[in-house]
Amino acid sequence: MELVHDAKAILGEGPIWDERSGKLYWVNILGKSIQSFDPRSGNTKVYELDQYPGTLALKEDGGFVLAAQNGFYRLELNEDGTSDLEKIADPEEHLPGNRFNDGKCDPRGRFLAGTLSLKEDKGAGSLYRLNVDGTVDVLMNDLTISNGMAWSDDGTVFYFIDTPTMQVKAYSYNLDIGEVGEGRVVKDFTDELGAPDGMTIDDEGMLWVALYGGWGVVQIDPADGKVLQKIDVPASNVTCCAFGGENLDELYITTARQQLSDNDLKEQPHAGGLFRYRPGVKGRPSFRFAGE
Repeated sequence: MELVHDAKAILGEGPIWDERSGKLYWVNILGKSIQSFDPRSGNTKVYELDQYPGTLALKEDGGFVLAAQNGFYRLELNEDGTSDLEKIADPEEHLPGNRFNDGKCDPRGRFLAGTLSLKEDKGAGSLYRLNVDGTVDVLMNDLTISNGMAWSDDGTVFYFIDTPTMQVKAYSYNLDIGEVGEGRVVKDFTDELGAPDGMTIDDEGMLWVALYGGWGVVQIDPADGKVLQKIDVPASNVTCCAFGGENLDELYITTARQQLSDNDLKEQPHAGGLFRYRPGVKGRPSFRFAGE
């Protein structure tokens, strides 16, 4: 396990690898910033925002889409460390106490992202789909902390985490229209250390789940929920993971410092850092948003 950037992020989240630029991007939600990491130079860059970013996805034609506190945006990150935001839509304009959290693009280039209440009120969040034409549809309601997402190799299964349920679930997914169907429980973490948070999938179809409060990331088989291995991380609040590197064989892991006491931080001084590990398997390139 390698600490690549001692960011001390309050809430590091949402790592995504851009194979075109060879950089990793991720967000510090409560720090209201987006960060980039270039493994070739070791350089990092911080882009400040005026609101909480939830997650970002790459665009097919360059730049990013961002799901943030106040809705969906087109995002450009400039070389001078500034950023340009162009609003697309805010499906929860009537809910000022909510913000977007995790999200990803599906294999057809639609951007799925979910919300939560800033007070983490039960059932206050929803899962939305930003279509390539800029319209927005609701896919799920009654969520509390909408979190990790991934798709099976053929795109017909959607893996999803609503963290307080302590479950990773698999839903049928209609790739033609981007609709979520019936679901089943893949893995229940109720009796295990840590809550399931962010998630990614490797090229063998196995899921990698970050454990908030669990000091690590687990690889699980979605067929039966069996834990295949656990990777220990020197920070308790592990938030998300993503494959990156030139060969997509490096697992980048984000962590958080929120909710940790001074004594906790003495024990885990690099909490909030960005870590990297070579797990012996490869990931898949991230799907890109196909809209303008």
